[in-house]
Amino acid sequence: MDKILIVNDNSDANSVLKFRLESVGFYVDIAESGEEGVRKAKLGYYQLILLDCELPDIKGEEVCKILKAEENSSRRLNIVFMSGKEEEFLHKITIRTGAKGYISMPFKGEEFTNKIKKFMVQTENSGI
Repeated sequence: MDKILIVNDNSDANSVLKFRLESVGFYVDIAESGEEGVRKAKLGYYQLILLDCELPDIKGEEVCKILKAEENSSRRLNIVFMSGKEEEFLHKITIRTGAKGYISMPFKGEEFTNKIKKFMVQTENSGI
C-alpha cells in the first residue's frame, strides 16, 4: 500500500484529506508541524509527502530543503506543496526547492485524489 505523509497544521483539513486518500487506497500519516514532518519523513518511507507552505514553526520551503539535503541515490523524497497561494508562487517554490510539484487549494475531492494518483504514477515511472 502506498504511503503518504501530510504535513499541515490544519487538523480539520487533515481529517478530510486523510479520509479522501484512504478511501482510494492510500495509507496516510499526519504531521501537524514542520518539525514533526521532518522527524516522520526521516523515520518512515513515504511515496509522497504533501507539504503545506505556511506551517507555524518551520515554513514548508525550509522543511523541503531540510529533507532534500538528506536525499541520496537510495532514498529519494517526492514532495508536493499544497497551498491556497497563487500558482505563480507555488511554481517558483517548487522549482527553487526541487519539489515534485504543487496542488492549489481549495480543490474538490475527486480532483484532489486524481492529482495525487498522477503524482504517484510519475513517481513510479521515474524509478524512484
